[in-house]
Amino acid sequence: MRIKLNKPETLNKQPRINNSRFSRRCSKCSPTLLRIQSIPKDLFTTFLRRFVEEGHPWTKNSRFSGSLNKSLKVKKYITFKYEFLHLFKYFNKYPYINILIPVFLFLFTLIIYIHHLSPGVYGGDSGDLLSAIIKRGVPHPSGYPLYTILGIIFLKLPLTTTVAWKVGCISAVSSSISVVIMYLIIFELTRNRYLGIITSLILAFLYPFWLFAEVTEVFALNSLFVLLMSLLTIKYLHYKKIRYLYYLAFFTGLSLTNNLTIILFFPAMCIGILSTNIKILFKVKVLIICLILFLFGLLPYIYIPIVAISNQTYNWGKAVNFENFIALFFRKDYGWGTSLKGLSNQSLTKGIFYNYYLYISTYINLVIPFFSFLGAVYLLIKRRYKEFSLFFILYLFFGPLFLVYIRTHIKSFLAMATFEKFYLAGIIILIYLVPFGILLIQEVVNKLLKRKSLTKAIEKIVLSVFIIIAILNFITNYPKTNFKDVYIGDNYAKDLLSSLSKDSMVIFISDSAVFNSLYLQNSYGFRQDIYIPGMHDGFRKLLEQIGLNNTQIEEYIIKNRGSIKSNDIFSSIGSILSEREIFLDHQYQLKDSRYGDIVPIPYGLVYKFQFEKDSTLTKDEYLSKVELVTKNYHLDDLEKETDLLSNNLVFADIKKNYSIAFFNIAKHLAEYYENKESAVFYLKKSIELDPTL
Repeated sequence: MRIKLNKPETLNKQPRINNSRFSRRCSKCSPTLLRIQSIPKDLFTTFLRRFVEEGHPWTKNSRFSGSLNKSLKVKKYITFKYEFLHLFKYFNKYPYINILIPVFLFLFTLIIYIHHLSPGVYGGDSGDLLSAIIKRGVPHPSGYPLYTILGIIFLKLPLTTTVAWKVGCISAVSSSISVVIMYLIIFELTRNRYLGIITSLILAFLYPFWLFAEVTEVFALNSLFVLLMSLLTIKYLHYKKIRYLYYLAFFTGLSLTNNLTIILFFPAMCIGILSTNIKILFKVKVLIICLILFLFGLLPYIYIPIVAISNQTYNWGKAVNFENFIALFFRKDYGWGTSLKGLSNQSLTKGIFYNYYLYISTYINLVIPFFSFLGAVYLLIKRRYKEFSLFFILYLFFGPLFLVYIRTHIKSFLAMATFEKFYLAGIIILIYLVPFGILLIQEVVNKLLKRKSLTKAIEKIVLSVFIIIAILNFITNYPKTNFKDVYIGDNYAKDLLSSLSKDSMVIFISDSAVFNSLYLQNSYGFRQDIYIPGMHDGFRKLLEQIGLNNTQIEEYIIKNRGSIKSNDIFSSIGSILSEREIFLDHQYQLKDSRYGDIVPIPYGLVYKFQFEKDSTLTKDEYLSKVELVTKNYHLDDLEKETDLLSNNLVFADIKKNYSIAFFNIAKHLAEYYENKESAVFYLKKSIELDPTL
């Protein structure tokens, strides 16, 4: 068959291509050569890659690649066989598909995410982020300026909903965009729309990904940056276009304004870029533009020093000078920024990896890691070393190396929930490899079975299995991520603050306790008479209690970056206790040379500090106070949301705290008052909430 194509008039005005070597290579397939004007280089290279993957005979010539590189230097005209025309027509027959599929994926997932979106505060850092947004302040290190600015914008949505719901829309929108980008990544890698759709839906309804799409946290936005930067890196590996470097430079800077764990992406990105085109290091103009775009992406960090100077009510780190700003940025005084301790503890390392295995097997399904492994094998077989290296290095840094870096003893559900956040990026990298595992299975089947009808049937069966996995993920995780009417975090803070006497002070250690309580105070104005000291306000009232004036307090806060020395806390507790009641969420006994021993007495979810020398309550007085405090606890929510609680680590931690509260009351009644009957009553309530305690 010969195809005749009329030359456009403009063709006569342009120089013709004379690439006889390339023409001879192509003449083995067909005697007809075509010249088509203005075929994009990106599209042409895509066609060639697909022909190579399908094993087209003329691509096996050892000199083909050199001829190809020479031909690609021509911008306007490309000489190629009539097979390319058919492929070109195929891609352009349904151009609307390229738009409809991403739009469908975005809207479909966004509707589900919005339906499930949490109207209440979640737990962990969630309340701190919300309070900083409400107060236009600075949250905990590294400051999260991008998320805070977006939260302030979303807070202006003209909707009669809670603050947590409005800010949570950031997570829902970010996750839906992430699903679209996953589709684009898989389509770019495989040129298979079906695999792209299936893989993106597997990600969309995967438990940890879906979870962070429904709550106020920075990790949905962080996942978006991981996926977006992966797409741009892959684009550069395939096409070597400088514009992709510019995009990467900007989004690299912007991603650092959200969560510093994105730094783990940089080694793989840099190695991939340099292995593709090391000459880029000598292009000064390109490097300067990349640097400018990178710095432009960091601009949201300007928010922090501006707010640090003006905001006194919610200002972590007091970043009014360069030293404090750097300490805030690198998390010098907070969280995993203080890691690298105990690196020689091998038993701890084994425990971290065992917990990782348990989480993957429980929440992800081991089918995904298995097909990810097959996908890695497929890339090696096909000699796609650049993609393999990119994904391997990404998983190495987001997985094992980071787990070793932040390793710590996991003693509670909340600690495990903290690790859950960091597992997510590594899981996303594993999903990149899943479609290649499917392709490997299909190729093996094609080689084993000679009948084409059977091979096509097997291919459809394999795809159907993964469609079923996506559907099962949706059905299984739908009730586990439905936060639509869940206020467990709010009610936990309400029960904590309701336990306290008027104008008292409470010292919280648990993140969920302190941040959820601050959110309730700042969002609803609930129990604002209670003072909650912390790094968010620089412990101002505690510093006032030890006799510092306003100028001295300001100097102290700046010098210590909002923290307070333990000696200053202990020296002020006794004098404060003589004026107002003090409560804690943990058991701690204090010795004071001036006031004597200070002991904690359990009152439900909190302990009350009391001078040991003071007369204690009688048994009946203590029982009446405890009953008054605990009878209004929101335990119905904990029992009602059983499907959610059975899988949610943060809510499981909150439920366990209630159980511990009843256990402490029972223990105090049995040991101090020797009232076994009442002790058994509260012990039973404790066991009902958590039989494993």
